[in-house]
Amino acid sequence: MDVILDCYFDDVFCQLERNYFMARYKRRQLVDYLNTVIKGYVRGEGCAEATAVACAVMAAIRYHDNSKTSNGEVCLMGKFHNILYIATKLCYDWKLKDNTIVAHLLNDIYHCEHTFERLFVGAILGTRVTNLVSGWKSDFENPEENLSAIEYFLNHATEAKLEYENNGRKTRFIDISMESYTRTQPLRIAAQFGKADVLLLLLRYGASIMFDYETGELPVERPLIQFCRVHVSNSPLNQIEGPFSCLKMLIRAVPTMATLPSDSFDGEVRVCIGRDTCGLSTLYVHPKLLQEGMIPPSRSGLIPPELKHLSRCAIRNVLGKNWQLPLGIRSLHIPTSLQDYLDLLED
Repeated sequence: MDVILDCYFDDVFCQLERNYFMARYKRRQLVDYLNTVIKGYVRGEGCAEATAVACAVMAAIRYHDNSKTSNGEVCLMGKFHNILYIATKLCYDWKLKDNTIVAHLLNDIYHCEHTFERLFVGAILGTRVTNLVSGWKSDFENPEENLSAIEYFLNHATEAKLEYENNGRKTRFIDISMESYTRTQPLRIAAQFGKADVLLLLLRYGASIMFDYETGELPVERPLIQFCRVHVSNSPLNQIEGPFSCLKMLIRAVPTMATLPSDSFDGEVRVCIGRDTCGLSTLYVHPKLLQEGMIPPSRSGLIPPELKHLSRCAIRNVLGKNWQLPLGIRSLHIPTSLQDYLDLLED
């Protein structure tokens, strides 16, 4: 199979125009072709599907690496780079379990782009917006598949403990900023656009909720800004379903907030950057969020947080440092209900 694929890349692929795979339907055509080759090889040779898929993915990676090497270790981009996204679709479609190969693929993407935004934007923004902003449509079909694809690659990135040099700091795969979207982390983009399902997934996998040195803010600010705009218009806060759902998810991961006195509120979100024993920041919010029940008193600073909640934050902090979120939670010898609580699925 390696010979067949290498011949395809040497004799057919090289004849294609450089920007050929910018169109999503053309990438899908090649994915379909490779899927046919994989199925035929499995039937003809009687080998395992995982072996055939690994061969196809490695052939794509090898073509990219060879073209980069021939150009002085500088990626030629265009079709020479977009072949990696065809490989990501193959990995996801066949649920390839070989962590070494998937990690190699993710590393190649980052070393050329310094971002993973093309893997995240489909779930957060859909395909129409991303096509206008960056000229790229997600390779995954619908919101559900986009979300499932993020989880697939998060699992592999966590298993491989992938970290990258980003602005002089070691940054995990999940927190790499999205270059075309104001260099903002996926968690903050999800909070801004009210994508609670994406936000919950990122929080479960340990996305950072600390101060972002690029944007100068905390992720909780995004839904709070929406609430403040509604407050100015005197509309009920709970009318904003997306930000409300995001706020509920975020306060599960933050030990506590503090109420800002109403007489000093000027319509803007106030944030005090500080650290508590869990290594998280303290947030200041408008009291109307309490009056309308958006934030429980125990998370507002008015009364102490529940010991159960503080324990969850402390345990998740330790698990996160050891690359055990969220899968490591299921290995803890505690009732399933408590595992769900630690996994932010319940509050």
